[in-house]
Amino acid sequence: MTVTDYTYNGIENNTLEVLSSAPAEDYIDPYLYWSWHLSYNGTLRVNETIGVRADVQNGGTIAAENVSVHFYYDGKLFNSTNITSVAAGGSTWTGYMPFTLNESGNHQFKAAIDIYGLLNETNIDNNNLTNTWYIYDNDYDLAVTDVRVNNENDDAATKYTNRTYTLDATIRNTGGLTAENTTLYFYIDDVFFSNTTISSLPGFDTDTHVQSSLDWDTLNYAGSVNIKAAINPDDKIIETDYSDNNRTETYEIYNRSNLRVTSISLSNTKPYINETVKVYVSVD
Repeated sequence: MTVTDYTYNGIENNTLEVLSSAPAEDYIDPYLYWSWHLSYNGTLRVNETIGVRADVQNGGTIAAENVSVHFYYDGKLFNSTNITSVAAGGSTWTGYMPFTLNESGNHQFKAAIDIYGLLNETNIDNNNLTNTWYIYDNDYDLAVTDVRVNNENDDAATKYTNRTYTLDATIRNTGGLTAENTTLYFYIDDVFFSNTTISSLPGFDTDTHVQSSLDWDTLNYAGSVNIKAAINPDDKIIETDYSDNNRTETYEIYNRSNLRVTSISLSNTKPYINETVKVYVSVD
């Protein structure tokens, strides 16, 4: 049989391949996942307790008795259990093994079956399964990842004087908590332009797109102009990292053509009806 693409609470586990037909001896393999946690939106956070369990599958033709299952976190044993019996061709879930998360970042959880070799199996290569899950800090970490000058009537790469544009910024919260009532400031050539209060910035690498509260009129601007967005500049929200709270992008503002007609004349200043004359126009 083949077990493919099982998804639980947003975490996709590894694909397990089991031989389609088995000899008389039994063989088993685990299927690992976590459950009953307190995190928002199917994610894991530091300092919360989760339950980890494994689905032990028997691809053989006889039942497997007294199957031991050991659970590891980053290579260290944290719990174990024993399954009384796994029917031939069937599967049995272990109970939930509680574990308190104490470090952020990518961490490995592993389930291992029959580590002492007490079962008579034809294949022991699939007795271990390791999944890597990301654990978020239980805090805030805001970053400005993009700053743009937008106008739907202009080509994205060309900006002109005497036009009105919106300033947009993309804010990412890589922390594990939702930041509320956060202030975003926009600057033009390091001069304050506008500020906007963002009611909510969800965590877990969520992007939020924010526009300036004012439109930017480029009447008195030409050449290279620096547009900067700064999130939480007053440090009212305590973050783990402030180094990425500002981002500056440089835009080239082009002068549009400003032509005028300075004179107009005829080749014959006193033309007759039906006469063909030339018209001379001077432009600068």
